[in-house]
Amino acid sequence: LELCELWRTRASCEHEVPEQDVHETLSSWSLDIFGHVACAHDFGALASAREERQSPYAAAAKVILQELTRRFLLGKLAPLQRAKTRAFKGALQLYRSTAEAILQRAAAGSSEASGSLAAKLAKCAESGGSALTPSAVADEMTGLLLAGHETSSNTATWALHLLATHPR
Repeated sequence: LELCELWRTRASCEHEVPEQDVHETLSSWSLDIFGHVACAHDFGALASAREERQSPYAAAAKVILQELTRRFLLGKLAPLQRAKTRAFKGALQLYRSTAEAILQRAAAGSSEASGSLAAKLAKCAESGGSALTPSAVADEMTGLLLAGHETSSNTATWALHLLATHPR
């Protein structure tokens, strides 16, 4: 309902046809949902969208995905564009440090995190017989944060597009 209200408010402010790019808002929504459900973490991404500003996490995800695409296309030439490589490293560090903080909170026994994916991953890092080191667990959490919210937002965007273009 919060998304509908946000889009309704934006549409009423438009002077032209009220077309909206819902993907960015759905990206914020999916980041918050994934954060709450899997990590017991509030990214505040939808609150940023309500305030008409881009969440640092949404901006970082965009940089990361663009850079991964660029690296795929350019191959060994990609690192030559140093500014983009630095931006990529900074964006990735934002997610990595957040993943580490989430895992530390879960490992400390936060009641909010109990039963979450983050708590289960934190236990993997703690158990001595596990094949995953704390660094590998943080890498997994970083990947899950990025992939979890990106795939959810793309799926939701396509679902809304298909519902809007095929109302029956």
